[in-house]
Amino acid sequence: GQFGVGFYSAFMVAKKVTVISRAYGADTANMWVSTGVDGYTITEAERDGVGTTVIMELKDDDVVVSMVPVVKTDSEALAAETQTQQ
Repeated sequence: GQFGVGFYSAFMVAKKVTVISRAYGADTANMWVSTGVDGYTITEAERDGVGTTVIMELKDDDVVVSMVPVVKTDSEALAAETQTQQ
């Protein structure tokens, strides 16, 4: 589907993508990891609260970009908090 095409475009800039997600009502989270070359792995993970975190390790340097969707209670339904670590 369209999600897959958009999601895999992350590998244009990332050498590795990690997705940690916890569904509503779930006791544990799952972690999906791939380099975009040779498949992927899914393992059980820990995550405080419901939601999804996407971590991209960029190709050109050692910067890690983490985008965390945050649900707002005011007029903003969804925002993305971006953290850059060097």
